[in-house]
Amino acid sequence: MVEGYRLSFQQQHLWHLQTAAAPSVASAVVDLQGAIQAETLRRALGVVIGRHEALRTRVEQPAGLNLPLQVVEETREPRWCEMQVDGDAAARAAVIARALDEAKQAASAGTVAGSLIMTGPRAATLVVAVMSLCADDVSLRTLIDEILFVSGNCGERLTDVAALTQYPSFSEWQHSLVDDEYGQGAREVWSARDLRETPSQSLPLEMTAPAGHRDAATARVPVTLPTDILERIELACGASGVSLEIFLLATWHTLMHRLSGRRAWTVGVQVSGRSFQELHGAIGPFAHVVPIAGDFEGRRSFAEVLRAIQDEWTRVEPWMDHFDWRQVTGDAATGEAPGPCPLGFRLEDSWVARSVNGLTAAALTTEVQGERHRLQLQPGAIVDGFRADDLLDEVLSRTEVPR
Repeated sequence: MVEGYRLSFQQQHLWHLQTAAAPSVASAVVDLQGAIQAETLRRALGVVIGRHEALRTRVEQPAGLNLPLQVVEETREPRWCEMQVDGDAAARAAVIARALDEAKQAASAGTVAGSLIMTGPRAATLVVAVMSLCADDVSLRTLIDEILFVSGNCGERLTDVAALTQYPSFSEWQHSLVDDEYGQGAREVWSARDLRETPSQSLPLEMTAPAGHRDAATARVPVTLPTDILERIELACGASGVSLEIFLLATWHTLMHRLSGRRAWTVGVQVSGRSFQELHGAIGPFAHVVPIAGDFEGRRSFAEVLRAIQDEWTRVEPWMDHFDWRQVTGDAATGEAPGPCPLGFRLEDSWVARSVNGLTAAALTTEVQGERHRLQLQPGAIVDGFRADDLLDEVLSRTEVPR
């Protein structure tokens, strides 16, 4: 008999989107500089795994259940590898790419994988991978931070284990809200939005793949906006009284409208799912996608679109933590879920280098598989300006911006 915890709404959604052949994986690649001790880092990873139940969780589906359970193991040893690479930048990049691929394969089988690639006397790259059902982007950053604190003998800077919110407990708490006043309010808000056609939205210039054609690999195209464009964005946000996230989301809606001619678009917006202070140091897939609809009927200026997106966000924000795609497009009784939202948006937090007792995490890249958006705008802060999809520039240059 299998004893475990119910999957959270986020985990249920990810479970339906992933495939048995390729379970989704969350991975982090961080550049380290300074006094690097491989064995100390390996032990630190083990300590962090022991602190968080999500990193010791396996997913198992008993016979007769539509959905699997999350089962927490008492202990779990990470899969750990160490490599040394010499040569030019291309050689180092090839070894790191191979280590990342191997870590992802190990993580897809249910373990926590770590690899340390020494690239110089005081330089290395650390690769960590886990199942997406166990961690989100914020979790990966927390994982790296805790590895640094433990390896640097700064454990006093960590939240006490007894005070941590463990993800299986969060999942059960989430289910307990279904039938209370908050859960009923959430259902009323989300069910009032007819989003059944969202998964079938066709994107501009999209071509239909021939039968039997394998899905193409995802590609990311970074573009840095010029300083003058960034200044215009900041001025427009201030004049309109909206956040950067709302401004860029409205821009994304506007671009899709301009390219497709569709009156309305629904964008899947990733939110952190960590509204409560108790969740800030927790590890687990709290982040999830909520649908934000935009309707251009009768709206002639970008200022009107901006106000409409802000109003919609204000209406649904109190209910975001209790969103479940099945409330609007699927069957909550059977566990049937909709396909992925084709259009995505996620405002990426910048990573600030941190040092702990002579060891510096200088750069971090994270990837969380799961949501299979066919097109996503993922702006994020960088040193020289603001990175965003190059099509954003076109919208700003051709669309009226409130002043």
